[in-house]
Amino acid sequence: VSPERFPLYLKELEVDTVRFDPLYARNIKKPGYQNLIQGLNLSVHLCGAKSWIPMIEEESADQLAQSLKINYRQGNYLGKILTLEQLEGTV
Repeated sequence: VSPERFPLYLKELEVDTVRFDPLYARNIKKPGYQNLIQGLNLSVHLCGAKSWIPMIEEESADQLAQSLKINYRQGNYLGKILTLEQLEGTV
C-alpha cells in the first residue's frame, strides 16, 4: 500500500490493531524511522485502531516506543519468552 493510501486502506479493513514489522523496532533509535513510526502511528490512531510493536529488546527502545504513543509493546526487554517446559515448571 502506498503511504498516501495507508490511512484509507486501514479504514476500509476496519482493523482494531495494527502490528508494526520488527524492522521498525530494530531501527527505532534512528530519527528517520522515528518519524515514520510516528506518522504511521498517528494514522493508525486516527482510524480508531491501536498500535503494536514487537521486538523491544532494551530500555531505550521501550522508552522511545512509549514516547511515540505505541499502545502495545512486546519483546525480551519487557518479558522473556518461556518454553513449555519452563511454563510447566512454574505451575
